[in-house]
Amino acid sequence: MSVTIAEKVAADLKEIATPVTVLWHGGEPLATGIKHFEALLQPFELLRNAEQVEHVVQTNATLIDDDWCVLFKTYNFGVGISLDGPEHFNRNRLNWAGDPSFDEVIAGVQFLKRHGIDFSVIAVVNEQNIDSPDEMFEFFSRLGCSSLGINIEELEGTNKRNYGNRKRVQQFWKRLFKLWLANPSFKIREFSRALFWMEAVSEEKSWAPDDFRYDIFPTVAVDGDVVMLAPELNGPYSNERYPSFVIGNIRDLTLKQIVSRASSVHYVQDYLKGAAKCRDTCEYFSFCLAGSASNKFFEHGDLTCTATTYCENGQKAVVDAVIESMEEI
Repeated sequence: MSVTIAEKVAADLKEIATPVTVLWHGGEPLATGIKHFEALLQPFELLRNAEQVEHVVQTNATLIDDDWCVLFKTYNFGVGISLDGPEHFNRNRLNWAGDPSFDEVIAGVQFLKRHGIDFSVIAVVNEQNIDSPDEMFEFFSRLGCSSLGINIEELEGTNKRNYGNRKRVQQFWKRLFKLWLANPSFKIREFSRALFWMEAVSEEKSWAPDDFRYDIFPTVAVDGDVVMLAPELNGPYSNERYPSFVIGNIRDLTLKQIVSRASSVHYVQDYLKGAAKCRDTCEYFSFCLAGSASNKFFEHGDLTCTATTYCENGQKAVVDAVIESMEEI
């Protein structure tokens, strides 16, 4: 990304009344080099100092060293790393030479810990580790992360596999929840969300407005193109129904203008139709609030659809596991 694009994004965010999280993600953000990355951050400094912007980075951690840690602390970054558990569960995480990257990731984690930087983890669960919740929980307990998010392998982008054994997924979530209840030493994203939802429902608090809330999630590509609903749609993906997901470019329009025109764009309208179907037909709707646009596209090629494997594995199975476990206590 050029500094010019970052400057335009920062200028556009001055029009936004509420605080904004800028998530640096996609590929490996740190591969841009620390000097250039810091240049990209400079346009946001007035907003950050005014507490209108906060930065988060999602990284594979292999490039983290003392200098990167200084940058993270200087700009008050939230840091997320990608790691699938113990070394033998990371066979798919290779460097460009085709060699395992696990040792480099752990080295990056140690730099974060030495500098006192909290970090979260996103772990992919698939055939390798679906039957190993105990080993996974023990590993992440020792790792020292503040939060763990679990993504059951899903067909998305360049990944062409969905994990489809619902019974094993349900067993995984249920066992992991019991382990976490016994030792809640770190946050698990899925369980925290499920418990918050259950509390809101039981106390008749507002979890979401009646017309539901979906995350527009504008993603700005390196050239300034903007897509909505899911960052995974930012790429060379299209079909006959959706020839492009780009809504505009911030070199030509402000981010606010692009977001405002989103509701008139074909694929966003389709997603809202699908979300309305979800609301009318799915008993889990108040929890998931319509699911992921990217999963609907990559699984079905149609954003008006409802259920996806992601819904089954990452939403319904979580709720069922938590409720069943609570009933057994």
